[in-house]
Amino acid sequence: MNFAEIKSRLKKALSDFIYGFTVHGHVEVIRKQIMTHNFTFMTLLYGDMLGLPLLPPIYKYKLLPYFFPFIELWKKETLKDKDFFEKVSESA
Repeated sequence: MNFAEIKSRLKKALSDFIYGFTVHGHVEVIRKQIMTHNFTFMTLLYGDMLGLPLLPPIYKYKLLPYFFPFIELWKKETLKDKDFFEKVSESA
C-alpha cells in the first residue's frame, strides 16, 4: 500500500462517517415516505389485484409501464401481516 491509497481510503472512511453521522437518518426516513406514497398510489391504481377496484382500466394501462418493476414488491408489502405496534412505529 502506498501513501495515496491510504489517503484515499482514509478520506472515504471519513466522508462515510460524516454522512452517516449527519444525514443518513433523514435520507432513510425520506426513502420510507417515498415508498409509502408509491404503495398508496399503486393501491389506488392496481387495487383490483387485491380485490379493490377503484379506477377505470384505461388509467391503469397507461401508467403500468412506470410501475411494473414495483408490482411484486408492492404485493408483498401490502399483503404482509402487520401488528398494531408495527403500524404505529411506521407512522411515527
